[in-house]
Amino acid sequence: MNTKILIVDDTRTIRFQLRTMLSSHGFDVAEAVDGVDALQKIRESKPDIVLMDIMMPNMDGIECTRNIKSDPRISDVKVIIVTTKGEYEKFQAAFRAHCDDFLNKPIREIELMGKIEELSKMRHARATLRSLK
Repeated sequence: MNTKILIVDDTRTIRFQLRTMLSSHGFDVAEAVDGVDALQKIRESKPDIVLMDIMMPNMDGIECTRNIKSDPRISDVKVIIVTTKGEYEKFQAAFRAHCDDFLNKPIREIELMGKIEELSKMRHARATLRSLK
């Protein structure tokens, strides 16, 4: 089963770049333009990993992450916050909202793939442990 990844960013070129990168590695990729759109898509299709921009209209990435992590139906979805360097306050807020990891823009493919692999392994290990109970 392919890993499902949701890209959440209000910038079309960023979504296109990430989709191209992820699709070339065989991931099942969907997109959302803001936090409101993301929550709807997460509840409908429950992706494995969300790449979440912080600064977006309607609902920013921190509020969306907070909503994901507080909803028991989707709280196990892994969230990688994507931000620009130097946004230390936002970085702290993202971790207080219980994001699972972060990436700085511009995104380097090798770093992105490493984080996805790490979170996928962690997700698989937790699912295995739950099945043993």
